[in-house]
Amino acid sequence: MDKLYICNTGSDYITELNLNSYKESKINFTSYNEKIGPYSLDCYGDFLVIINKYNSSLVKVHKSNHQYREYYDIGAQPNDIKVYGDKAYILCGEGNSLVIFDLKNNRIEECIYSGVYPHRIDICTEKGLGIITNMLGNNILLINCNDNSIIREIKVKHYPTKAIFIDKGENVLVCESYMGADRPGIIKKISLNTGMILQELYTGNYPADIVWDSSEDEAYVANFNDGSISIVDVGNMREKERIFIKGTPMAILKNNKELYIGDSHSNSLLLYSLYNKKTKIIPLGKEPNGMMLN
Repeated sequence: MDKLYICNTGSDYITELNLNSYKESKINFTSYNEKIGPYSLDCYGDFLVIINKYNSSLVKVHKSNHQYREYYDIGAQPNDIKVYGDKAYILCGEGNSLVIFDLKNNRIEECIYSGVYPHRIDICTEKGLGIITNMLGNNILLINCNDNSIIREIKVKHYPTKAIFIDKGENVLVCESYMGADRPGIIKKISLNTGMILQELYTGNYPADIVWDSSEDEAYVANFNDGSISIVDVGNMREKERIFIKGTPMAILKNNKELYIGDSHSNSLLLYSLYNKKTKIIPLGKEPNGMMLN
């Protein structure tokens, strides 16, 4: 993976960052006749598939020449997108729905009630499973992506922000943010076979995002309210280290020994080296949100 893509919602463009040279280029949507607000994205073959907050649309952009054609209506307040096969799985917060979009034929295939305010989705391609985090419903929803059926609903607590698959799809890690409370958040490891909590630990205030490195069995948690990153030993479910980077980390990714952290307060990308503990700051547009490595 040598490129990082970042949605700059308030500035109507995507940052494309070469991770070898740190050269930046822009996929600009400002020529459109209204603000669209790119919010989250995923990859489909030679295309980026982007959902847009302001005009509730999906657009496909060619990765090599940055060309795009038309926008497709997908439903109000799209929050997240993941691609599985020829389908895009899109969460729409206003309609409390999972929208399944056929990327070959450019049409909505199905719309499913997913719970109250679906916020994030993760897909385990090996098992064909999806996990949806319902932030205001205080639950996560396990779905079968091959027939779009609901397998299991698992109750969690206090404004979950994200759930991700680990252990080859056997378990998930869930961020319980406790948004608005002056207290630490909680990360829970939950078995998908039983729905039972296996382990849990406290993190910083308002864990907003999480990424898992399977090779090291470590998770990296962006704690929005106290400007920190928790490094978690997932096998023993303990916090190995907490890095204070200041700012308001909203999104996090990991590639080799570098962390890529989206700071929504300073509108910047923080590149943190796990080797030398140094941070490089790259200015972004307004309201950086969804990020993707490719």
